Amino acid sequence: MNAYLIEFSLYWLGFWGLYALLLRQEKFFRLNRFYLLGTFVLGMILPLVQWSAIWAAPAWMELPVVWLQTVTVAPDNPTIASISPATNWSWSSFFWRVYLLGVLLATVRFLWGLARLFQYYRKGNKRWEKGICWVESEQAHAPFSWLHFLFISQQTKASEVEKAAIVAHEKAHIQQKHSWDILLLEIVGIFCWWHPLWYAYRHELENVHEYLADAVVLQATPTREYGKLLLRQCLQQPDLPFVQTFHTSQLKKRIIMMTKSPSSTLALGKYLLFLPLTLLLLLTCEEAGAQPQKKQMTQGLQEDDGRFFERVDTVTVFDPATSTEEVSIVKTKIYEKVDQMPVFGNCEGLTGQEQMDCSNKNLLTFIFEHVKYPKAAMEAKQEGLALTRFIVDPQGRVTNIQLIEEKTTEHAALNEAALETIRQLPGFTPGQHNGKPVYVQMVMPIKFKL
Repeated sequence: MNAYLIEFSLYWLGFWGLYALLLRQEKFFRLNRFYLLGTFVLGMILPLVQWSAIWAAPAWMELPVVWLQTVTVAPDNPTIASISPATNWSWSSFFWRVYLLGVLLATVRFLWGLARLFQYYRKGNKRWEKGICWVESEQAHAPFSWLHFLFISQQTKASEVEKAAIVAHEKAHIQQKHSWDILLLEIVGIFCWWHPLWYAYRHELENVHEYLADAVVLQATPTREYGKLLLRQCLQQPDLPFVQTFHTSQLKKRIIMMTKSPSSTLALGKYLLFLPLTLLLLLTCEEAGAQPQKKQMTQGLQEDDGRFFERVDTVTVFDPATSTEEVSIVKTKIYEKVDQMPVFGNCEGLTGQEQMDCSNKNLLTFIFEHVKYPKAAMEAKQEGLALTRFIVDPQGRVTNIQLIEEKTTEHAALNEAALETIRQLPGFTPGQHNGKPVYVQMVMPIKFKL
């Protein structure tokens, strides 16, 4: 959950930042509305997609049924982590309760707005005209619209020309279905009441709605006269969270936008920046998502200078002659990083990174040649990641082959196929530390993909 909150916040920040810096001042109002709505929804969806399962493997991985990640070296904790004593209070539970209280208050606010809206509807005089329900009330309020309802006060002080402009403005909101945009944001806002970017998105979208409605009115009304009308209509607004009002607090911005020259066609090129921005955000979130997994795999180890952890084994030796048994505890240092990593295959004459690249290539080639996609799994269309680990001992033998169960696929056939492939590995040139052969643990992820 924490990772999702961070990622969708990052997407919203990137998308909204592009809009605020480069797009907000452009007069492509319809495009701006589409951009705000699209990126608002996209920012919530993208973190839910498992991109590592969608992106294709590199071109040199030619097998169609298996995708192998690069060999990684990382120890996994073989012992049970100590559990902190339970407490009756924690910061996480405190923030969780505050969040739920906020959700409750936001829900009450939303329902209160619906109830107030229903009161205007119930007390007003209603008539239908060309798909729009006019609701005229005796209460003084600024004209506003919601869905296909147009609410107007009988006490509105304006000439017939001004009323026509006001009605045209509200009809534009109705015909362009602006209320649905606000309704979507309000529903999301119940759960994202704490998020400052939710307020930023809502504010910008409201502005765009007003610009679009103003543009319709200006087709038949001079800009100067319409600007004066906006300044004169300082009526009391209904305090409702999701309606479109004729008089709003964005009057200054609306007047500036009305008098601004149309944006040039070349300015459309700014919107293309959305594509590299999205790619950058995808790569950033994908990399950030991989870090906690790596941290999980390495935390809790009994480390000595960060290079090894100790595996504790109990060895029992039974002597039949005396009918006695001797129990001893054997501690083995399992390294995750050594001076000379184990080398697979023939990499003679190479050193350093070139030798490691050669070893990795040999290992992957061996896996490609020996892994078999289980027939039953193919027929059942089963896919998944089998995360295997093994230890290369001081003699170069592959030992202790097993699965990291909490991080591997639930399909037993795929797991067994991965284990069987690792069991076929011949010996390595053992890893060395301080000039001596040592135990080195390695992790080999094998991803099965149809």
